[in-house]
Amino acid sequence: MYNCVQSLALMGSRLVSHAGAFVPAKQLAALSASPAIGAATAMSRTLQHLARPYAATPKA
Repeated sequence: MYNCVQSLALMGSRLVSHAGAFVPAKQLAALSASPAIGAATAMSRTLQHLARPYAATPKA
């Protein structure tokens, strides 16, 4: 994963909490644009890690 999600909590118009950060573009330039594993494999591994049942390998 090259970037992350930023969570921002606002109260009225005031930022009261934040979490996460994006990777600067300069650091992204050296990385491959292709993921190391496919989406179906990632989902299967996630379900296995969470010990969740699944009927078949998900199709991407």
